Amino acid sequence: GMPGGGGGGGGDGDGDGDGPMGKEEPMQLLVTCSSNQVLCWSLSSGREGLLLSKTLDSRGNYVYGGQRNPSKMVHIFDVAVLRGNRLAAACSDGTVRLLTLRRSGDSERVLGPFDSPADCLARIKAQGPEEEANRLCLCCTDGTVYVYRDSPEISKSEGDSERRLFSWRAHQANIFDCQAVGTDRLLTCSSDGTVKLWDLRDAEARHVATFEKKNYPFHSMHLVFRDDTGSGCGGGAPGAGVDDGVGNADADADAEGEEEEGFVS
Repeated sequence: GMPGGGGGGGGDGDGDGDGPMGKEEPMQLLVTCSSNQVLCWSLSSGREGLLLSKTLDSRGNYVYGGQRNPSKMVHIFDVAVLRGNRLAAACSDGTVRLLTLRRSGDSERVLGPFDSPADCLARIKAQGPEEEANRLCLCCTDGTVYVYRDSPEISKSEGDSERRLFSWRAHQANIFDCQAVGTDRLLTCSSDGTVKLWDLRDAEARHVATFEKKNYPFHSMHLVFRDDTGSGCGGGAPGAGVDDGVGNADADADAEGEEEEGFVS
């Protein structure tokens, strides 16, 4: 089956898969999205290659590409690996698919459709074993962010509204990238020329800081962390270097974050 943990578009990994494969080293996996397919690849030495693939059909209200897409094929913009051997896929038709991919058979659930398609996803992993505190953030092309519970134990009969925790308008334009910072904060990166830091601790979004370069869109970002000496990549504390009291920061400021753990089987 699919491994748990990890994420595309800035999610973090926790290795919550089905357990190690006997006494072998855990398999290293790569999850990619290409047109309307999610593909899972092995990166382990001597076992490189395609393991699984899933083709998605259109379920929502939008047709990506207009006349250039006469077959109305759905496109996958981002993927995130969730707890419990599941994937989330942000689709051009305005939906987000929750997928369980196994060689023995797949399952699929749909979030949305939303007013605008989600362009990127981030998984926020809670501290401790409490699954209900894990969250999935969906960042959309109209600047809206939706926050959902991420738990594989949620009843299949539970609808979209029961899973959704809250939402807010984070930007005035498309959100191109988002990343979790520690266990309670989220960075959003937009074509409106800002990157914003949000605190999601109290079941709502509290604006913490804005990193701005006027008249220039931000398309991507990456968190780095430093050791105590301030040089190189080391074991810095998660979220170090971003002060909760900061209102604005210069565009050239360093944003330091937690180390990505990756994901294994």
